[in-house]
Amino acid sequence: MASATNSRFSKYITVLSLIIVLGVPVVHKLLAPIPPQWFISKYTGTAIDIVPFGIALSFGIIIILEVIGPLLFCIGLIKKEISTGQYKYITWGFKTTQILFLILTFGSFLVQDYDNGFKDFLYLFAVTVLELFFFERTEKRGS
Repeated sequence: MASATNSRFSKYITVLSLIIVLGVPVVHKLLAPIPPQWFISKYTGTAIDIVPFGIALSFGIIIILEVIGPLLFCIGLIKKEISTGQYKYITWGFKTTQILFLILTFGSFLVQDYDNGFKDFLYLFAVTVLELFFFERTEKRGS
């Protein structure tokens, strides 16, 4: 019983951490000009800039994913998915977050910002490992 309680606690901490990691940056982005000048400067002259409104569209996609990810995790918490073991919204939260960090990694490498690209890749890797940890016990029970 203590193991199940510890597992649930760890899952809550994982989900809450991801809500914070995604939620705080999007609040800052939403309070600033969209897209910000630093983003425009960084991607001007790249393949993204070739597409009409590509820079603004790219930034908009990032913001949308940064909003949807934490929102899905919050819905999962409200629906008590951790208690019930039915992880519909939390699963989609993980997938949305992975897509976000894949896009961020690609964008950083596109402009040869390898330090930031590596950090984005580490976020992607961490989210993937957290997802594997999150669902490990669930899959073992189902087998």
